[in-house]
Parts: sequence; structure tokens; C-alpha cells
Amino acid sequence: MNAWQLGAQVGYAGFAVGGSYTSFGKSGQNKRPGFFADDMYNWTAGVQYTAGAIVVGANYKYGVDPGSMLDPGSRRVTAYEVGAGYTVASGLTVNAQYDYVLSNSDRPETAATGSPDDKAHVIVLRTVLAF
Repeated sequence: MNAWQLGAQVGYAGFAVGGSYTSFGKSGQNKRPGFFADDMYNWTAGVQYTAGAIVVGANYKYGVDPGSMLDPGSRRVTAYEVGAGYTVASGLTVNAQYDYVLSNSDRPETAATGSPDDKAHVIVLRTVLAF
């Protein structure tokens, strides 16, 4: 595997805006001619606001990969995220997050496999304990 990543974040008065880009190029892909011609990459952009013990934020993610060896065809994943966190005490945080995910593929729809495209609603509730 060979990859590189670049990211940045700027913050002021409780607000933070950031983003990143990761490129895997053709690293780790099968070298068969005619397959896996596209690079694999992803990028993110987000914003968050912190006010005391509360943090709220939103994020956008987009990624592309060339598919699998068994089912070649470029795949694209888009995710929209919103979330909030609350620091209960030093080292104890609770978080809630909602993601809406869209997955699209160049693969054809077949009677056996159905549509390669999909979407999902994801809810994540978590507690973080750091000591």
C-alpha cells in the first residue's frame, strides 16, 4: 500500500472549519490490463462549533474506488454527517451522530445481484471514557 494525505483545520472563537484529501492512487490494485484504471481517493470537509461542554458539527465525505477484482466498476460513496457531543465530566463525553450515506457504482444491475447502488441511514450513540 502506498498513500498520501493532506489536511488542514482553521479555528476561531469556538468555530472550526477543516478538510482533508487522501490519495491511494493505484496502490494495492490488481495489475490486470483493462481493470482498475481509476485511482482510489477520498476527501472530507467539515465545520464544528464548541461552546463550553457542548460541541456540534457537520461533515461531508466523498470517496471513489475502482471496484473489486470480482466485480470491477468504479464505486462512489457520499456521506453527510451531523452530530453533537457533551462533556459530562473531565474524561467522560457522550455523543450522538447521524449519517446519510449514498453508494453508487458503474456495475450494471442484474437479476441475480440487483442494483449495485445503495443508501443508508446510520445513527451512532457513544460514550467516550478517557483516563
